[in-house]
Amino acid sequence: MNEFSQIAEYAVKKKLSGPFKAKRNRTVALMITINAIIGCAIFVFYGAIGTALVWTLFGILDTLIYRLLFRIEYEYCLAGGEFSVAKITDRYLRKELLSLPAADFEAVAPYREPYRTSVDRMTIARILDTTSSPDAPDRYYAIIADKEDASLKTLLLFEPSPKLLRLIAFYNRRTVVVKFAEPAMTDQERNTSP
Repeated sequence: MNEFSQIAEYAVKKKLSGPFKAKRNRTVALMITINAIIGCAIFVFYGAIGTALVWTLFGILDTLIYRLLFRIEYEYCLAGGEFSVAKITDRYLRKELLSLPAADFEAVAPYREPYRTSVDRMTIARILDTTSSPDAPDRYYAIIADKEDASLKTLLLFEPSPKLLRLIAFYNRRTVVVKFAEPAMTDQERNTSP
């Protein structure tokens, strides 16, 4: 591999599905309820102009809260053998969640049967889910041992690109890496293939 092919970056957006969507719906309902209650109270004391000002202020505040809670991306980067995962909120707030050498992975495999049962039986101290949704088709897991206590394990759930998987295998030959699943064929492709 040449120097330029040893860098891989990949990002996934958090999808509004499952528990994440339910959390969003509860938050929006709570924001609307609070705005209505405070707006009615302000209307009683200050009239329509006070209510309009307060609702404008709450509209701006609610927009900021919504963007910070629900516009989330995860970025995976592997450069020079160092693997990192960052959480990007609203496209400008970046928080690094994990950074370690790719050689520190104990196992990397698809998070589906038969590999999933072995992971589910393990004692995991921390789960770091950086996938777009719980039902993402190309979810992979990585097992990472703690530096101080090898019995404490971290389970990283992520959605790598094929290049990212190749580079993890390149830097960590003992890690179990299963080939990236090819996308399913469409009906049109099935009909045209021999």
